[in-house]
Amino acid sequence: MKKAVVYLMIFAISISPLFRGLYFYYEATIFLSIIALLAFIYFILKYRDREEVVYNKWIMIFGLMLIAAYCLAFITAVYPRDNLSSLLLIIEYLILSIVLYDHFHDKKEAFSKSLLIPAVITGFINAVVGIEAITKAYKFLDITLNNQRLGGTFQYANTAAIYYAIIIIFSLTLMYALDKPILRVLLTGANNIILLAILLTKSRGGYIVGFPAITAFMIIQQNGRRLKTAGSFVCSAIPALLLVQRISNLTGSKDSLGLNKLLLISLIGAIILSVAYEGLMKIISLTKKKIIFPKPLFKTLPYITSAIIVIAVILLRNLIISLIPYSIIERFTDISFYDVSISLRIAYYKDALKLISKNC
Repeated sequence: MKKAVVYLMIFAISISPLFRGLYFYYEATIFLSIIALLAFIYFILKYRDREEVVYNKWIMIFGLMLIAAYCLAFITAVYPRDNLSSLLLIIEYLILSIVLYDHFHDKKEAFSKSLLIPAVITGFINAVVGIEAITKAYKFLDITLNNQRLGGTFQYANTAAIYYAIIIIFSLTLMYALDKPILRVLLTGANNIILLAILLTKSRGGYIVGFPAITAFMIIQQNGRRLKTAGSFVCSAIPALLLVQRISNLTGSKDSLGLNKLLLISLIGAIILSVAYEGLMKIISLTKKKIIFPKPLFKTLPYITSAIIVIAVILLRNLIISLIPYSIIERFTDISFYDVSISLRIAYYKDALKLISKNC
């Protein structure tokens, strides 16, 4: 019974991005009430079975410090009601972390799979919904657009871009946590659609933060996984880059059939490349067993491969740039301090710093 309660909590957390990311009051209240009720049931079951609650002391200390900080903030809070909402949110997150740690403290691998699988599935659904909206063929999805930019169920392009980047990192992690070729192939196909969604957000911040984060994640992998992870990502990226311009050109066209054809071609292309890559990795593995290569060669192979990729990107940069929609390139070439979004942010940060300095 406790296991079912925990998995219901994970499910609720995972699908929350489909409900505007719980940014707005009513969605947040409903989901947090559900999680609070499930947590209450979990602790009742623990009490019934006379089991002790296992918790991580550092999570507990950090959580209590945050709660104390929000309590102290009431002294100078400009909006006490908002501060109370934030306080309740922190308390609920702490309770959630206690429940998850208690259940999974001796099942760490099960925890990662339990959390990542529904998160990746939800991210894929979110990406599909966002991409389908760009043609405006489905009026009920128009609210997900952010000035002709993909906003997904967040209805905000910048948040969507960062979210999709995180989901790709989750997917790359899941590929080798599950360690099954068929699942790696399917996840590569899912990453292809999610990557298209990132590109169609046209979010400068999303690109600047998201793509370096994905690259850093691949670099910090163990030697055995670094090349495999990078290869899987490249397999999903090639069809996305080849077709993103044609997909972007369908914005506002109401041609959902044309869009779906391109999405299917991109998905199948990523899957075919992934199957070929899995076959190549298998051949290399078998060759490695039959032929003894010098160890320094295998140690330097990832660096040699990385150098080849970097050189190839530099040499083919004009071709790569030509594949990117002009609307994306324009977002970077036209940036200046006179840009409305930049000037508004600067004014916001200045006012925020003034408020902070007055209340400290």
